[in-house]
Amino acid sequence: MIIGAHPLTSWAAMMLNDWVGADSHAGYDLPGLPHRWVPFWGGPIKHAMHHQRPLTNFQPYFNWFDRLFGTECPGVQASGYRSPELIEWERRNAKHKTLD
Repeated sequence: MIIGAHPLTSWAAMMLNDWVGADSHAGYDLPGLPHRWVPFWGGPIKHAMHHQRPLTNFQPYFNWFDRLFGTECPGVQASGYRSPELIEWERRNAKHKTLD
């Protein structure tokens, strides 16, 4: 209402933000989620790492900002699998402690 957007546009934006919040906080990495088909989407794996390492993965929408500013951290995959990228990231960034 402040910027004069059409009510349907405002409703659509609110629904999108609700969907993003539910997607990020659900904690499930399901096959049809947006981060699998939209290259700039963070998804639940990156968001879970944000909670484990609070100075990383600030994105809900644009994970390329994290790459640009050096705050991206690879995520832990299903069953606790730690990818070689995550192990290398932890070696380089030993100052970031886990909250486990």
